[in-house]
Amino acid sequence: MRRAPMIWLLVFCMLLGTLQPVSGGEVRPGFKIKMDGVVQAYSARTVTVQVAGKDIPTGDMPAIILDGRTLVPLREVFESDGFGAKVAWNADKKEATVTYGSTTIVMAIDSTTAYVDGKPQKLDVAPKLVQDVSDPAKPGSGKTMIPLRFVSEQLGHAVSWDPGTYTAGITPPVPEPEPAPAPESPVVAGDGAGDPPVLVADGAHRSLPTALLQAPVIWSAGTGTAAPSVDRPSVESGLEARELDPVELQAVEYSLKDGKPRFEVRADGPISRVDHLVLDKKVVLDVVQAKNALGNRSYGDNPVATAIRTSQYAETPPTTRMVFDLKENAQVCTLSLSADRKTLVVEFAPKAINRIVLGQNDKGDYIQVEGMAPTGVDSFRLSGPDRIVFDLTGTKSAIGKQEAQAQGQFVLGIRTDQFTETTTRIVAVMDGTADYTVTRNGSTTLIQFMASTLTNVQYTSSGKNPLIGLGARSNSIDLAGVRYVDDYEDGKFTVVLPGDYSQVFGAGDLAINDSSVGSIELVQDSAGRTNIVVRQKEYYEFRLEEAEDGYQLKGYKPRELYSRIVVVDAGHGGSDPGATAGSVKEKALNLSMALYLKAHFDASGDYKVYYTRTTDVYKTLQYRADLANTVGADLFISIHNNATSSSSVNGLETLYMPGGTVDVMSSIAAARIFQDNLVPATGMANRGLKSREGLYVLRNTKMPAVLLEIGFMSNAADLSKLVDASFQKKAAAAMFEAAEKVFVRFPTGR
Repeated sequence: MRRAPMIWLLVFCMLLGTLQPVSGGEVRPGFKIKMDGVVQAYSARTVTVQVAGKDIPTGDMPAIILDGRTLVPLREVFESDGFGAKVAWNADKKEATVTYGSTTIVMAIDSTTAYVDGKPQKLDVAPKLVQDVSDPAKPGSGKTMIPLRFVSEQLGHAVSWDPGTYTAGITPPVPEPEPAPAPESPVVAGDGAGDPPVLVADGAHRSLPTALLQAPVIWSAGTGTAAPSVDRPSVESGLEARELDPVELQAVEYSLKDGKPRFEVRADGPISRVDHLVLDKKVVLDVVQAKNALGNRSYGDNPVATAIRTSQYAETPPTTRMVFDLKENAQVCTLSLSADRKTLVVEFAPKAINRIVLGQNDKGDYIQVEGMAPTGVDSFRLSGPDRIVFDLTGTKSAIGKQEAQAQGQFVLGIRTDQFTETTTRIVAVMDGTADYTVTRNGSTTLIQFMASTLTNVQYTSSGKNPLIGLGARSNSIDLAGVRYVDDYEDGKFTVVLPGDYSQVFGAGDLAINDSSVGSIELVQDSAGRTNIVVRQKEYYEFRLEEAEDGYQLKGYKPRELYSRIVVVDAGHGGSDPGATAGSVKEKALNLSMALYLKAHFDASGDYKVYYTRTTDVYKTLQYRADLANTVGADLFISIHNNATSSSSVNGLETLYMPGGTVDVMSSIAAARIFQDNLVPATGMANRGLKSREGLYVLRNTKMPAVLLEIGFMSNAADLSKLVDASFQKKAAAAMFEAAEKVFVRFPTGR
């Protein structure tokens, strides 16, 4: 009977043991864990976790050591009162998200890549799902175990290690004291007699963080982790080898066809055989029965290759080796031959995109795209509603069509789809005017949104006219003092405000990249005045106007502003001298007369005139015609001089594109007026009108166009006049008078 109390004592002790929380720093006899599908005994000491000196209970799974790193239960440690982070778990993707303050860490089970604020970071040990199976009858629940030091330090905490007690200590960061609020100052409107202009800010963006920080949008294909590491490029080839005569490889040409980068290697005969091998970031092609005449090539902005190196690899049989130095290993190329086997085509496949994340960091909202780096990223803005569109060219999306709402600083929604066969489109629905940058790092593309350094500046594209809103008005801008600088050759238009408005509008760039405007920049000039510089994709002239809520810069096509638009083309220029006579070059004569003509137009004020060149520079024929078509010119005047093998030929002639009649505004009508005006004014022999349908600037301009051949440089008498400044001035004056007569005879009606 005396054994019964002893038995009850043993039972009590056993029950007591089962009620004890898991403690660290001890060896647990019979402790077994199941990890990676394998049951194994854990004979090392477990780890005690402390935050700010206090032990953190870890529930039914202790912290353990794996590969020299401490793994801890995810929620028990990081959601503890001492740490205070937010933890989210995606069971389908086996993905954990830890958020603390403005930092977000995303980790996937068994992946050694973590994402800190969207940027990939390498882990020494991957997160694991671990189960306590010490008691087969009552196995514990599986726990997500993540590396303690990595996560803690990324979240700003210090980690210490006591080897004697097997204790990992976490020390929270010391919060910085909040700055004292600045005293508010009342806004007092100036009286316009020296006070700085004051415009009221619109408070366009929300403060960070927003709900997006805690609830990022994550779309993934497959396991939801980043693209697997690719150790080597791959080559797909089904080329049939043939026994043919030796050839010479003569040229390599790069192109982008249907969004796919491709290199074409041209030979002077049919190619026999192409062998290949792959190395780290290299594709090596051996073209058998081929002599090398290619040389080496370097590429600065090629999407797939940095260089192609060639050599005569063997003499018997002659073999040319081509080494494609690639930007990354994640490349798949296909080899093919043209039907005549004279062209070897090396075509690279679109890159796979398998993960898109819309998240938030301390800079603002961001979109991170993972997989293989795109060939390029094209971006532009749309309005109604405000959107920014990103086209990732040379890509195939493994995600498909997706759409989600968000509560970001600027981003209210995101959607994506395969826009074309080789372009993935991502659309961010915006609230407010955010700036953004696009950076590519290996296989990751990061689109970072941020508050613009500009204030009270809002861009919209309404109908055909781009609009730049300039805030709410509390003190007027002297519109009469605004100056406009039209730098159409460089594709920019500058509005010079009459004073320093940097306190009102800020300074810096705002990327637009829609079909009309590339960017807007606000800078101060040497006189301290605010300059608004609009870099254009489509030509407009801007005017500052009053609007209901302040001011707006409105873009206008020239025909909306001017009744007479002329383009003056000084023929040739730069590396193209035109005709020559000893040391006299036609390009100089043409430019001199064009500048004298410019003086007449400038003095008149009745015309808007564009010049294809005003200095000794080379401009293509296409540029000259495109300029005239872009600005919607009413009349195109091209100034040239003639030359022939016969020194006796002399005189002035006017060339025009055939078609039309003299009764309406047409090339032949304008040509007759110019010829009739120039001949008596200059005293040159009259060679009449000449129709020329083969001349580029006449054939490709969409308005009446004339090409004036003032004289023959090959004729001594004509040349003596052409080099005389007084003659050039007479000719220019006659050109201006002819233009006047054209518009009097054929008014535009605008």
